[in-house]
Amino acid sequence: KDEEIKIGRNYLKKIGTHEYNFICFNARDKAFLNKYNRDRDWSYHDFRNSNIYSYLPAMEEMTKKNFFCLRTGFVVENKLTNSNPKIIDYANSTDQSDLLDVFLGSKCRFYLLSGSGISLIPETFNRPIVYVNHYNINEVQAFAHNSLFIPKKYYSIKKQRLLTFKEFIDLEFKTNFLYVHKNNFSFNETLRELDIKMIDNTPEEITDVVMEMDARLNEIWKIDNEEEDLQDKFWSFFK
Repeated sequence: KDEEIKIGRNYLKKIGTHEYNFICFNARDKAFLNKYNRDRDWSYHDFRNSNIYSYLPAMEEMTKKNFFCLRTGFVVENKLTNSNPKIIDYANSTDQSDLLDVFLGSKCRFYLLSGSGISLIPETFNRPIVYVNHYNINEVQAFAHNSLFIPKKYYSIKKQRLLTFKEFIDLEFKTNFLYVHKNNFSFNETLRELDIKMIDNTPEEITDVVMEMDARLNEIWKIDNEEEDLQDKFWSFFK
């Protein structure tokens, strides 16, 4: 164990940072599953994916606060192209390893990610997490207690408007969402049948929630009465 921690610390020293002075970020894409089994059509998972570049503005803001930002993952779809030396595409580097994946997820200041298996690492080590572009709002109660969460948005083509939180919470239950793979049932097909499309979080929305996490960790975040009322209203939908 001590030797493994030493390897992790040496990596952080190599890139110029130290424990809890960096943010990990990851966007789920289709590359891993396609490598796992090329003979299977994994497209029914596509609604869970998002664009890693929409995370970069938030990471740019964090580098202004002297944090390093490490893009994580094993087998990812796109290489990052950016000129900021503090934003590192660790996932596409020769340094990427299972050991460092776990070390970085356990020692980051916080983790920015969408719904994917890599979230288990910071969850296990109780690191703060910012969940963005998540597809299942009914899972929000199961997330880490020190996390923040913003879901993808559901847009009704028929109604020509976004669904309310209550509408898509009810929709997920009605479509038996937690068991979408049973009998080859596809949630994508259900969305098409209902004329509903999912809309990713914007870079501005992601930046806002990342800045909120930073303020909360610095203990300077203040919530006003209106925000508190909205939070209470939101949680009342899960009774």
